Amino acid sequence: MNRRGVLLGSVSLVGVPGCVDNLSEGTSDTGSEGDSDDFDEDYSRAEGTTMVEVDVDSDFDETVALETDCRTERFKIDSEEEFGVQREEDAESCSFEICIDGETAYEGSVGGPDFYQVEVTENGEIRSAVDTI
Repeated sequence: MNRRGVLLGSVSLVGVPGCVDNLSEGTSDTGSEGDSDDFDEDYSRAEGTTMVEVDVDSDFDETVALETDCRTERFKIDSEEEFGVQREEDAESCSFEICIDGETAYEGSVGGPDFYQVEVTENGEIRSAVDTI
């Protein structure tokens, strides 16, 4: 039996030092793995599935980056881009920060059975949701 929990949150753009400007270019994840109708029992734990996805509004013009404790790279995410971090092993967990113009704007953590979605709106507000199966 699948269990789903959704956590919705919203924070305004408040900078906290901690993010750096050394960024890698992100690559877009346009696969259908994140479609909620396509979930199966092992979706959120399997190697190669998306555990964190960040979507930046097309009208947001500041620099957005994703830093994770499970990867060595910092990923720059352009406006109108969706970027996802895939699991490198089954049930991988990861903590992450969303940085805007070098300042920490949001921190989160995704567990083995979770899929974490973060949206940066046109005015820099951050919305998040977690799906747990």
